[in-house]
Amino acid sequence: MFGHVVQHRFRAAKDEWPLVQVGPGVFTFNETHGYTWTDFQERAKDVVSRLYDAHPSPAEFRIQSLVLRYIDAVEYNYKDENAFAFLSDKMKVNMSLPEALFQNTGVEGRPRGFSWQATFQCSKPPGSVQVSFATGQKEDRPAILWETTVQSVGDDLPNMPTGFPSWIDAAHEVTDDWFFKLIEGELETRFEGE
Repeated sequence: MFGHVVQHRFRAAKDEWPLVQVGPGVFTFNETHGYTWTDFQERAKDVVSRLYDAHPSPAEFRIQSLVLRYIDAVEYNYKDENAFAFLSDKMKVNMSLPEALFQNTGVEGRPRGFSWQATFQCSKPPGSVQVSFATGQKEDRPAILWETTVQSVGDDLPNMPTGFPSWIDAAHEVTDDWFFKLIEGELETRFEGE
């Protein structure tokens, strides 16, 4: 067995969500299509509680990292249109390179693909927030993807398992706030229909 590699997957039915994954050093709870925060929050708290209940020595069980990750996508034909303009106009995220790089060089100024990320210190919950943007696919169509991750490690971890409910609530407050600030405007109406 390899460390931090999923060995077992548990679902209510084949290819259904939610999904619990377990392996040496890794334990994940995932939801996609049926996601609501209230349901996810309760299920996440339940699976963590069950993890501790199942451990033969829960007092000696040490969590190394807690992560709450959201991966969102919006369809966008970045191959024919300027993804940087989309991010600036629709999400208030500015990425650019000096125009001089493209003048008289034969290089087109519109990216055919990109990946960008940044990490920031966070006080509530203690840890870090990482945001990344990239081109990719959503249901086999070109899309802009963004991932928002809150992570606590080492001394930033809460007492487990009792501190987990407060941790996940605080992590969600950050991700929820960032999501709605990023999509405010036209994109928000697109997500309301999903």
